[in-house]
Amino acid sequence: YDVAKQNMRRYGALGLPQVDVVVRVGEVQTQVTTERRGYAATTLTVPGLQPGWHRVDVTLVPDEVDADAVTGRGRVLVPDPDAPFAVISDIDDTVLRSRVTEGVRAMLTTLVGDANSRDAIPGMASLYRGLNRGPGDAEGVVASLPSFFYVSTGSWAMYPLLTKFLQGRGFPRGPLFLTDWGPTDRYIVRSGKEHKRNSIGRLLNAYPSTRFVLIGDSGQGDPEVYLEIAGSHPTQVAAIVIIDVGPHLADRAEQLTARATEAQANGVQFHFVPDALAAAEVAQGLGFCDSATIDEVETELLGR
Repeated sequence: YDVAKQNMRRYGALGLPQVDVVVRVGEVQTQVTTERRGYAATTLTVPGLQPGWHRVDVTLVPDEVDADAVTGRGRVLVPDPDAPFAVISDIDDTVLRSRVTEGVRAMLTTLVGDANSRDAIPGMASLYRGLNRGPGDAEGVVASLPSFFYVSTGSWAMYPLLTKFLQGRGFPRGPLFLTDWGPTDRYIVRSGKEHKRNSIGRLLNAYPSTRFVLIGDSGQGDPEVYLEIAGSHPTQVAAIVIIDVGPHLADRAEQLTARATEAQANGVQFHFVPDALAAAEVAQGLGFCDSATIDEVETELLGR
């Protein structure tokens, strides 16, 4: 009951529209106004900012002169440009079992589950740690670590739960690209595909010299979005790996098997695999992780 009440409180939190906030990274700051649903986006140019995580402060500008300013603190990631690749991953049913294809059951999971009760997709944490470690050189040394980005159609209200889940299950840290549930200026219901398409497109455009490995599942629109991105950014999409979500989508699996054959014939490294172990074998074969990753994924699967 307490968890459900806490989750409902997250969804019911009111935004602060049309208020001014100051965003600061290091000694550089800018002021921006939130939009009608209480969100704000801005760009900062910070000279000399090294790859890695950096603190960002967001301060609400008070309406009254004698009112206290309220500051929130977060972290921003600067990817290493020398890393051999970066990873863009879906969350729902790719790393976290959300059951988004199961209707009412998915809704109940969202309402009553906390970070500790959510199930991770078996083997994926070991796979991602292997990708984070990279292939290494002849002596197993990795000079520059890849960055991870997590994209989901889930609500920003679930950000605390998702970050706690990823950390608790041992997934590499990475920024989350979530969405604001509710109508847009043009549509009553938001498009999950459009959100993913726009988020991934922004990342590829922001880092044009970086090659990306795109990982998702067969349950939603990941394959179609990823293939579209590969078509528009052919030199940047190093590989697409789609995990089969299960036998209840047998027709979908058959469709994606044929799609993989077609895509590879056209030069796209599109791989539709049954589980994390097969994904690890693909990743190792393409040079994205070491052979130890396969052993670690297998060990995790055997320990279920």
